[in-house]
Amino acid sequence: MNCQRSSWIEPIKSTLILDQVCWSQFTRKLMYYELLKHGLRVERQKGIPVFWDNLKMDLGFRTDLIVEKMVIVELKSVEQIAQVHPKILLTYLK
Repeated sequence: MNCQRSSWIEPIKSTLILDQVCWSQFTRKLMYYELLKHGLRVERQKGIPVFWDNLKMDLGFRTDLIVEKMVIVELKSVEQIAQVHPKILLTYLK
């Protein structure tokens, strides 16, 4: 994917969406690099099976990163942090 802003992309909204996609790819790669640089074992875009009542379900769930086979990292990006975001983070941590 070419992440350079192109003047021929119309409307402007399309360019903003493209920039958000490119930013997400960049942050995932940057986080991967930084974790490796610190000597951690990191897996990218690994499929995670979901089990329900001993039935393995192929739901296509993929993590952004798995660190040291213990921590699942899902990266999200937003244009601006809203008041609800800290509450969402606390919900994820429960």
